[in-house]
Amino acid sequence: EGYDEVDEENRPKISNFMAPGYLSLALGMDYKPNDKFSLLLSPISSKITFVLDEELSEAGSFGLDPGDKVRAEMGATVKASFKQEILKNVVLDTKVDLFSNYFENPQWVDVNWDLLLTLKVNEYISASLMTQLIYDKDIEFGVDTTGDGEYDTFESRVQFKELFGIGFAYNF
Repeated sequence: EGYDEVDEENRPKISNFMAPGYLSLALGMDYKPNDKFSLLLSPISSKITFVLDEELSEAGSFGLDPGDKVRAEMGATVKASFKQEILKNVVLDTKVDLFSNYFENPQWVDVNWDLLLTLKVNEYISASLMTQLIYDKDIEFGVDTTGDGEYDTFESRVQFKELFGIGFAYNF
């Protein structure tokens, strides 16, 4: 379970296993001119969102109507990926997924962009930096504008995650 940290005593649940869960289906063409680049164009695709947690389902989380456990969207998808050694021992791996719903506000494009930068320091040590940017107009976050610990308005926001890791490997 995941909780929002509004304050120490009031921490509403914001996620759980399969809340959300996503399933994407796409029919289209994948252009791969080499091992470094791929472009998928899908004029017929679906994005299905699951919220199997009862509490989050009743709250209408993740763009679902209150009480619903599944939301299906039909639209178009564009996916691009690129992987390249940009400097000696430095690899850039990036992917972007774009989805537009044909039937509800097609001008609001859902964005999911991943970037992984991997650096091999030496024979034993490597480092990586991973970022993820997500924007989905249908997913709204509670905002406490009065400071009383209660959400009084909801709005869409850009979500951003970054991770930094250092690895050590030694072969016996």
